[in-house]
Order: sequence, then structure tokens, then C-alpha cells
Amino acid sequence: MAMVYEVWDTLTANRLGAFPTQHAAEALLLDVLRVNGVEAARDMAVLSSDADTPDEEPELVVDGIEFVARVKMPV
Repeated sequence: MAMVYEVWDTLTANRLGAFPTQHAAEALLLDVLRVNGVEAARDMAVLSSDADTPDEEPELVVDGIEFVARVKMPV
């Protein structure tokens, strides 16, 4: 089973990227948070899917709101 982690902008329904690990996908979320701020990061989500079964619905792994709440950014 080959998992794929995709970062989506839920406001625009655009996929920002696909990654082999959840950690790599969250690194993009962290960059969005640092560069674009809290509001932009809250609109993001990480979804996972099995690349071997592309017809299955992706699963929500990280919600942007939860991610922002979890990450402690220096002021």
C-alpha cells in the first residue's frame, strides 16, 4: 500500500502538492503558515489516499484549523 498525502486549499479547492509522507505535507502547511499567516493556513487540509486504489475517497488527516492550533509560532 503506497500512501499519498495531498495538501489542499479548501477555500479554492486547489491542490498545492502531493507528498510521500504526512511529515512532508505538514512541512508545506508550516511554510504556508510562516509566509501567508494564520488565516491562509486555516484554509488548508492534508488528505491521504492509497495510490494503489485511486477510486477510494481520500481521508482527512490534518485540518488547517487544528494544525494552526497545534503549532506554536514565535511572535
